[in-house]
Amino acid sequence: EVRDPSAQPVAGAWVYLYRTGDIEIGGHTDAAGRVDLPIDGTTAGSVLVTVTGHNLYAHQGSLAIQQAANFVGLGSAAIDDDGSSPSNGNGDGQVNPGERIVPLVELVNHGSNAAQNVSLTVSCDDPYVGLVSAGPIAFGDIPAGGSAYALDNLIFDVAPGTPNGHRIRLELTVTSMVRARLLRLG
Repeated sequence: EVRDPSAQPVAGAWVYLYRTGDIEIGGHTDAAGRVDLPIDGTTAGSVLVTVTGHNLYAHQGSLAIQQAANFVGLGSAAIDDDGSSPSNGNGDGQVNPGERIVPLVELVNHGSNAAQNVSLTVSCDDPYVGLVSAGPIAFGDIPAGGSAYALDNLIFDVAPGTPNGHRIRLELTVTSMVRARLLRLG
């Protein structure tokens, strides 16, 4: 989060992450002072962070990525919106107003140890989204370097009056016998 000296969020700040050869990504903060910058966090090392913006002093710093023994993250996600239960939509692979969506989530274990008894729970505070099945959804055990899909379905409904272009943010919490980790999707 980017905050001003009085601890208020800063909207519109430019945040840029850089590491030679593999990370070059930037984005503007939202009204809460946040920006999501998806990076490959599986390679340990230092990442340079630069924050700039109108009427802001530039900030340069760094963050360290450490290799974790237990590290399960989002591998991929797709949308099931066909007419076959439990989803109900037009089958275009896009989230549309009035549809029942089944997100197809793949989790990857980037850690050096097996992740045991992995599960996922979804939350969403969007007024246009109704969670039908939010979990926990089991993924079973995921070996080091392996991946898995859910053994059951996450399901949510999109309100018919949802504005075109509305962005839906799902927060996914991945839990294993070792610890929990929050992921953001959307």
